[in-house]
Amino acid sequence: MWRELESEAEHWGFIQAAGLQPGIFLQSPAWAKLQERLGSATKTLGYFQDNKIIGLVLLIKSQLPFQYFYWFAPKGPHFIADCSDVIKQEALLNLVNYLKSDKTIFLRIEPNISPAKSCKTKPVNPSATSVVDFKPAWESIIANMHEKTRYNMRLAERKGLKFRWANLAEFDNFWNLLQETAKRDNFRTHEFDHYKTMLE
Repeated sequence: MWRELESEAEHWGFIQAAGLQPGIFLQSPAWAKLQERLGSATKTLGYFQDNKIIGLVLLIKSQLPFQYFYWFAPKGPHFIADCSDVIKQEALLNLVNYLKSDKTIFLRIEPNISPAKSCKTKPVNPSATSVVDFKPAWESIIANMHEKTRYNMRLAERKGLKFRWANLAEFDNFWNLLQETAKRDNFRTHEFDHYKTMLE
């Protein structure tokens, strides 16, 4: 049975107890807060069996014309490691029923599963996520990167690219570079305020 989680602590508790990877940030309380700051409603639901949480999903409400909407679960839902496929299927059917309303058109999910087990669709979010801890010295971070990545970074430096930390005052430079890259590589970006709010 799905129910709304009562606290952020319950949300983080499941993420830690289930041993989910750092890339789970798209299903984290921090991501929910960002979406709310950007004007989207969110719901965080837990799937319970025998009063124990075995699954979790962060849902973001996406508005459609004529007051209709759909719910989107970026990189979710997630279940505990030993959860059977049968229980997952049951949970997904229950989730659809839980969300039914006269204005909900559909539910879009992006479960974090092997590509071999899924049908091919165009992802909304990057298919792979890396979380880099910036606490160690920069040299230590680079030393842990793949050899080809280090080579490409050094090559870029030799060609005049400079790496440095920036602040929010320089956000316009980032935005202009992003727009130029998006045009060259033919991809869409979010709105200006989306990235600025994320950095704030």
